[in-house]
Amino acid sequence: MRVRDTMTRSVMYVSPDDTLDEAYDLMLSQEIRHLPVVEGTTLVGVISDRDVLLHATMEEGVVTVPQIAVSEAMTRDPVTCDTRASIAQAATLMIENKISCLPVTAVGELIGMVTSTDLLDVLCRERGESGVQHLPFKFNLSRFPGRSTAQAKPWS
Repeated sequence: MRVRDTMTRSVMYVSPDDTLDEAYDLMLSQEIRHLPVVEGTTLVGVISDRDVLLHATMEEGVVTVPQIAVSEAMTRDPVTCDTRASIAQAATLMIENKISCLPVTAVGELIGMVTSTDLLDVLCRERGESGVQHLPFKFNLSRFPGRSTAQAKPWS
């Protein structure tokens, strides 16, 4: 399977001059975590919800995002892939770069996005499963014994 078979083709994007609070509002309203940043027709960066929250403040449970330019918070020169890349190649790029989205480009122009969610969806479909399912591996859950004085509570 290729990236072109699973990528999102209808991609919301922002420009470097848009404000961070506008980008965050778009993410919330569209329930997405990443926005490509496009200047003219050229991909120049990616902004994630995590990038936004690194610049935000929280007071009494309310997140306040500053009205700074997206260009001040975005990741410049993002890792991208081609439509001909295999799903395995896309997953490898994400793992190696510790990212969860890949803009799909052709000659520097954005033509789609593939996310970790898209790749997990492919995995579920290949296994013939739909809806929320347990992934095919086991794990142990343990609390990191940091400096916190909080006590670990058992899962119920």
